[in-house]
Amino acid sequence: MTVGSQKRERQKANRQLRKEEQQKVEAKSKRKQQIIIGVIVVVAIGFVLWLLSLTGGSDEPQQTDLEPIPTVVDSTGPSVSAVPSTDAETTAASLAESDTTDTTIEATTSAEGATTTA
Repeated sequence: MTVGSQKRERQKANRQLRKEEQQKVEAKSKRKQQIIIGVIVVVAIGFVLWLLSLTGGSDEPQQTDLEPIPTVVDSTGPSVSAVPSTDAETTAASLAESDTTDTTIEATTSAEGATTTA
């Protein structure tokens, strides 16, 4: 009868080996799944940070479109910008033009006055 008990012992041992191998395979599969999920999370966080860096990442709206500088056209002279100039030469030139225009207006007015009195 020793044959039957040896056979049972081998079956128990083989069953135990299969069970251990199955546990190893399951543990390896679980570890692989955790690594894949971890990589996906890292890539997703990197993608979100990359998108934030492209948009500036601030909650405040940024002014991206600039309005054109309005230009006033005077019928007596060249166009004059509504924005004051910081260039000294431009300022001096515009002052000289306005003095010339004023002198011309005064001369025309005095000439008209002279013709009406004569």
